Amino acid sequence: MLKIHEYQSFQEKADYFHKPKYSFIEDNARDTIQTIEQWIDSYKKESIEKGYNYPLFFRGVSEAKYMLYSYAQREYHWYFQEFYPPSEEGKSQEDYFMLLNKHYDTFITYTIEETVCCDQQKAREFFESANISEGNILGYMSYMQHYSIPTPLADFTNNFYKALFFAIYGHDEITHKSPYIESQNEIENYVSIYLVQGDAVTYQMVRKFFPPDFHAYRSNRRIEYEKLAKSRMLLFLEDDRDYEIQNNRRIINQEGIFIFNSSTTLPLEFQFIETKLYAENFYKKNTGQSLYRDKEAEYLSSKMAFCFHLHKKLIPEIRDILKEKGIRKSDIYPDQPLTKDSIMNKVKERMKELKW
Repeated sequence: MLKIHEYQSFQEKADYFHKPKYSFIEDNARDTIQTIEQWIDSYKKESIEKGYNYPLFFRGVSEAKYMLYSYAQREYHWYFQEFYPPSEEGKSQEDYFMLLNKHYDTFITYTIEETVCCDQQKAREFFESANISEGNILGYMSYMQHYSIPTPLADFTNNFYKALFFAIYGHDEITHKSPYIESQNEIENYVSIYLVQGDAVTYQMVRKFFPPDFHAYRSNRRIEYEKLAKSRMLLFLEDDRDYEIQNNRRIINQEGIFIFNSSTTLPLEFQFIETKLYAENFYKKNTGQSLYRDKEAEYLSSKMAFCFHLHKKLIPEIRDILKEKGIRKSDIYPDQPLTKDSIMNKVKERMKELKW
């Protein structure tokens, strides 16, 4: 059955992420975070000197054990668990995954349609004022993603401290007066920050296979989900402004960018590995040469990101640091979310009608 997996240990997680110089932060948060910031600045300078073109970007996650599933994958998991009849569990693996993938794309389509319908007047006014075409599904998904509606997009930010905000967000129970109580399972004691180098060959090969076609978009003002879904993984950077994804106060304030993951079942770090293998084989088959210019490029592209782990006992101190930096919840979330419950109830009713 479809399942949302979690890492059981740091040893298991290490297979999918690079280990930076300061990978575990367990005390003296202020000095250590400052040291990490200096390391990041140094890494940026080295990247520029090596001719890398794309910026570093970050993602904060509130549990180190979480795999990088999109919100849509997590939500669809519960729908599939509820609607998939036990009597059908004897189906072949091929039939099972065919149904699984087919209904996932339907789920995304329904969610987009119901968002437009449920919040039609507000959405239309918003898109008209921003001069964004109703045919730009990517623009709609950016709008949905930042207002708590499930999409296949994974949020990242150009700002390390804003990633830090997301890493500790939701842990309000941990304060100076109410310190964190240690878990016996080591990985449960940490939150995570991911650092991605956009010049990893895999990301750039993805952009070569599915290049931003701004000219075509300017001509017909359409980006269809069906076309997006045929890709494995897409990286949308802040510079991809012609796609009009920087279209709401939340993504602007969060300095947000996206990675689109088309997979129904694979978290982003697994999808990265699959895409890497595909890119390597494709390139070697068509050129007879290695995809990588040197060993360093091969190493950088072997895993999707570097990962820092911060102990939860440091959360009160980190919260103080963020306040000093002027990073507040009211700025990260400057306006009210959409009516998610109303939208998703309608999606659920439509999903019930499918043949499971």
